[in-house]
Amino acid sequence: MTRTTTSQILMIAVLTAAGGWGLQRLLLRQGIHMPHANLATVIALIVAAGLITWGGLVVRAYLNGKRPKLNGLSAARIAVLAKASSITGAVFFGWFAAYVLIALENVGIESQASKALWGGITAGAAVILTVCAMIAERNCQIPPEEPKKEASNPQPA
Repeated sequence: MTRTTTSQILMIAVLTAAGGWGLQRLLLRQGIHMPHANLATVIALIVAAGLITWGGLVVRAYLNGKRPKLNGLSAARIAVLAKASSITGAVFFGWFAAYVLIALENVGIESQASKALWGGITAGAAVILTVCAMIAERNCQIPPEEPKKEASNPQPA
């Protein structure tokens, strides 16, 4: 498994923002308004970021030999969770960035200003999730093996 790159995250966020903006515009034309982003979503994203960071630190300790009770399968699961979470954070960011762009069109209306504010806060929480997940993913990477040293005593021919 290769690590998630920043360019992949940016591409996912931009494509999700574009798709989310188009979908939300289409829904608005049909008279369907998106519900407000709320504190529960922000808390869930921040808690997930904290747990994934903790998991990455546990795996790093395992790889350094300081946590022998963790097994390799659990470490691999945390690595996969970190990768999935970085992608999920990018999707959430793209969606809520589009949400903010739609709300900013009518920011003079108090409810739309509130939507834009909470959408921005939620997008920020999604960025925190993505960054924490990418750091955890890096912590789960197995360090390269050191080459074996040749014997320093040359054998006579």
